[in-house]
Order: sequence, then structure tokens, then C-alpha cells
Amino acid sequence: MSTKVIRSMSDFSRFRVDIDVRCYCGHKNTLPYWPVLCRFIDKGWPKNLHSALDHFRCTKCGSCAQWIGPLPR
Repeated sequence: MSTKVIRSMSDFSRFRVDIDVRCYCGHKNTLPYWPVLCRFIDKGWPKNLHSALDHFRCTKCGSCAQWIGPLPR
């Protein structure tokens, strides 16, 4: 069992895991952690997971993300 707990966007980089994003419509996508983290830093967006949900949009329906979690490499 893993002791890795993801609480912020920086944790994805620290643990080197990709980001699994899921939408209310059922669409899901996997994003590489490094470009996403760089975008959050460049834009000055808050890095906690709850606030991060608002910055992910579904490419299928356009709504905000429902869930963000780790996807091991």
C-alpha cells in the first residue's frame, strides 16, 4: 500500500505521477504532470486540488472537472 497522498498540484511532480482528470459527462483524460504544473505556476493559480478543479475544462462538454487524481507512470 502506498503512503503517497496527493493534496496539491505540486505533489504530482514530487511523486512523478501523471494527472487523471474526469468530467461529469464521463469523459476522462490523462495529462503529463510537468506542463500542467508549469501552467499553474505561470498563471499564479492556487495549487490545492479543490481550487484546481476550476482550471480544468472538459474537451467534450466544456464543464469543469469533477475529479483529479494520480495515474502512476
